[in-house]
Amino acid sequence: MDKNILKLISRVHDLREQILSKKHGDLANFWEQSANLVEIRKYIFRVMQQNKAEFSKFADAHRKILFEYLQETDAAQREAIERYGIVENQKNFDGFFKEFEDLMKDFIYLLFTNYIEFETYDTFSENSRDNDKKSSTILQLSQINDKILEIGPGTGPIMRRLLKHGLDVTGIEVDTNMKNELVKRCPAAESRIIQGDFFALDLRQNYFNIIYIESGLFLFTDLGNQLIFELFGFVTYDMLYNGFLKINNALSPDGKFLIGTQGLMERVSIGENLFFNMKRHQLQSEAIRNIKYTYKRSIFQKEIILHEFTHSKPTMSYGNFLEIAQRTGFKSVRISEDRQWVILSKQ
Repeated sequence: MDKNILKLISRVHDLREQILSKKHGDLANFWEQSANLVEIRKYIFRVMQQNKAEFSKFADAHRKILFEYLQETDAAQREAIERYGIVENQKNFDGFFKEFEDLMKDFIYLLFTNYIEFETYDTFSENSRDNDKKSSTILQLSQINDKILEIGPGTGPIMRRLLKHGLDVTGIEVDTNMKNELVKRCPAAESRIIQGDFFALDLRQNYFNIIYIESGLFLFTDLGNQLIFELFGFVTYDMLYNGFLKINNALSPDGKFLIGTQGLMERVSIGENLFFNMKRHQLQSEAIRNIKYTYKRSIFQKEIILHEFTHSKPTMSYGNFLEIAQRTGFKSVRISEDRQWVILSKQ
């Protein structure tokens, strides 16, 4: 994979816009885009070769345009344009652009979900909360030989810190790509990651002294005047309730369960003039989050939207969260002084 994935995405975006601009122009001028089509193909196949497993479905879905319309040399590309009548035949021309738009949409999506997502996770985590303080709290709560479990470590911003301090930390991670990225960043974590779904795994009873979730399945968003309990989109009330029961049973009699908090970050730079932008709207029982990745080459140029999507996350008030905590056996709940954790105790 190219070391500078951000520049690759920017270049692909520019080529895509140049090619698509001919859709409403003089069809004959589409010949001018043959070199750009060749370059697009080069980038796509380079990425596919370096991550065959992730891109196999992508290749199957776009087989015709990848292997018939897009060619590896300028001369072959011009021949393909003539052979398939893309220029002369309006119907074929429109069909090509529809397939090309779908191709580029899926390609950009795969680039973001397989590469940029990791940088976003790590950078957003480091900017929207104080991970040094979070780690310090766990260090203060733990004793020598304590067993610690992290649910959903992601790229491991907390787990990496704790392992450096010699703590006995295990992680449960459902996302294979996240697990692999964590191991790249921290090889010592490789033997400490359980690959699987937390809700489906059996945990040993009374085994862990500390279990924590920094973000992911659920977390708290700190709105300044209140903490809002926020769930991952697929987590239902029953899953939440049973998950809390499972955690309580897995904790030692004096064990503690920590849930992380995050602040509101509307804009975070993740390098090379690429920005993660999020607008969050709190409704009665859900948060709507509009997310954009934008790119700006210089202060004199307009920002380009490279990727954009909207999703919702179920939420509940702090009071409703307390009710669930008590019903699942936790005796006390407190907010850490630095507001980085909500700490549940069995005693």
